Amino acid sequence: MSEYINLDYDSPFYPSTPVDPTLFKGREDVIKKILRYFPKVLNKKVQHFFLTGNKGMGKTSVAEFIINEIKEYNITHVYISNKDNDSVEILASRIIQEIINQYPPQSRKERIKTWFGEHVSEIDIKGTKIKFNINKQQQKEVKENFLDYISIAFEDLKEKYEGIFIIIDDINGLSETKEFVDWYKRIADTMAVNERYHLPLYFILEGYPEKFDNLVELDRSFGRIFHYANLEELTYEEIREFYENVFESVNIEVSPDALKLMIDYASGIPLTMQYIGDSVFWNTDNNQINQDKAIEGIILAGYEIGNKQLRRNLKKINNQVFNDILMKITKKELTNFNESSLQNILSDDEYTILPEFFKRMEEYEILESMNYTDEKTYNFKDKLTYSYFRIKSFENEQ
Repeated sequence: MSEYINLDYDSPFYPSTPVDPTLFKGREDVIKKILRYFPKVLNKKVQHFFLTGNKGMGKTSVAEFIINEIKEYNITHVYISNKDNDSVEILASRIIQEIINQYPPQSRKERIKTWFGEHVSEIDIKGTKIKFNINKQQQKEVKENFLDYISIAFEDLKEKYEGIFIIIDDINGLSETKEFVDWYKRIADTMAVNERYHLPLYFILEGYPEKFDNLVELDRSFGRIFHYANLEELTYEEIREFYENVFESVNIEVSPDALKLMIDYASGIPLTMQYIGDSVFWNTDNNQINQDKAIEGIILAGYEIGNKQLRRNLKKINNQVFNDILMKITKKELTNFNESSLQNILSDDEYTILPEFFKRMEEYEILESMNYTDEKTYNFKDKLTYSYFRIKSFENEQ
């Protein structure tokens, strides 16, 4: 037996994967809103939901929770990661591929052959799934006749399943294209009015709030298709309850001052909360967490967030003065700021370079600007970056 492996000791936190549904906290209202339309799905009234939230807010964990909740209702699901994809044809093809994976294993290849024939290549079985590629000509055909593919697929599956949840994560790459808006509207409108396509389907799309706004801006009627919810920051009490419950579940005692620090530096961000919890857990001695252990864990969590979540953008900030300015802003917990509001917290040299700082931070997608007044106001493009620099400023104080 390895001296480095303890099979009885494992972290209850999930910084790299969706949260275990049994430990899911703080999103009850959103969960209820998504599932309140579930009975309509069973009555063959197609539903569409757009879930937004900034980076680290837990959109994927919400999807995982939903999947867990519907298991007992004989509903299957397909989950599509649309990360970095801006092609409607590729998205439509991915959805159909994932639906084929809901077929009995012995009939999947036959369905692929029937539908795609010579247009398919590289059929590969990986674990319980079959993967394949179809050429661009066929991808276009799938996009244009998407509803027919869905309809036939459900006809094949209806003896086994009562309905299908189709979860499309990270729709951001398609948010600038009118083609996607027109395609999706056509699908939704056709399903609403044509009885042939009255199917027990629930489409859940996920993306950043501004991406949903972009899509609505391209066509105002796009927004009417969807039920909608945005994942806000977690409250102090929600984070407190989460930490107390999770540490209690593994018999670890947390001192009040340590708990307060962990809650504070989570900054309301579920992903930061997970990273801090995980780092503190592995830094624990004798099932006790005191303030010193919490401080060490918070600092370690900052490194984890920087290396695993923000590396690409952070590498662009190759300027220590810019880093110092960001840490001073977050130390003061400023969420909206302009040149005037920073004058008293920066050195003269730092204040002098603010115009260049703001310009670069917008280019690097660290900050974004808004014109609330005659003077430009700035905030962090995502709160995860804010929480990272706040932890770094905390580290500098130790």
